[in-house]
Amino acid sequence: MPEMPEVEHIKQMINREVKNREVEGIEVLYAGVIKRPTDPNQFIHSLVGQTLHHVDRRGKYLLFHFEESVLVSHLRMTGSYYVHQSTDSLANYAAVIFQFSNDRQLRYHDLRKLGTMEIYGKNEPIVPIERLGIEPLSEGFTVALLEELGMKSNRSIKSFLLDQRKVAGIGNIYADEICYKARINPGRKTLDITEIEWEHLYTTIMLVLKDAIAFGGGYTFFEKHGHYPFSLYQRAGSLCEQCGTEIERVVVTMRGTYYCPTCQK
Repeated sequence: MPEMPEVEHIKQMINREVKNREVEGIEVLYAGVIKRPTDPNQFIHSLVGQTLHHVDRRGKYLLFHFEESVLVSHLRMTGSYYVHQSTDSLANYAAVIFQFSNDRQLRYHDLRKLGTMEIYGKNEPIVPIERLGIEPLSEGFTVALLEELGMKSNRSIKSFLLDQRKVAGIGNIYADEICYKARINPGRKTLDITEIEWEHLYTTIMLVLKDAIAFGGGYTFFEKHGHYPFSLYQRAGSLCEQCGTEIERVVVTMRGTYYCPTCQK
């Protein structure tokens, strides 16, 4: 699943390529992605003729700000956006095509077709966004807040990091990377984390996410977004780069989890 660094990279790309351009047409190749309104024709009518002012990101969501509407897009497991010339060949898993006034097409691809698109009015509350917790790279995200949020329930630290209502944007792959580089076992309970460990975890969250964004993200499911060098992802049986112990794959919070049993306590 594309996580915060990959979604941020996609946001930057879209702003660079089609910001301030008018939507001249939309082709819906897979109607299942359109959730609000559910009628693809109404979806198309709502956006054609509008100018895309800019795209924001909130957690793993993309927010396309038009003159009268906000298009909210969640990529789920395999969604992504690409910019093409209108004459470029079409991928088999293209789901929605936005034709812009600079002869560019913004194409939404989704192999598993689990992504969603919803249109909201400019001043209308966006329910899925309102449920999200704090952005981990925002000014309001502090060590004190991270510890306060984590100490409100006694669950695994990985479960806490994955809770989008607490901290928005971290998914399964980056939660493992963060726990590894903070040297914390992903199954440790939040109430067992010491103050020093919360400080180290906070610093690690910031470093990992900033580095990943700088690399353009990394591998997620089947797609290569960027070149971030994951230390653990899909490396079960390989040797830990810090101590030489074999990386193990276990299940934490019903999610496949990679960790080093020696480094992470």
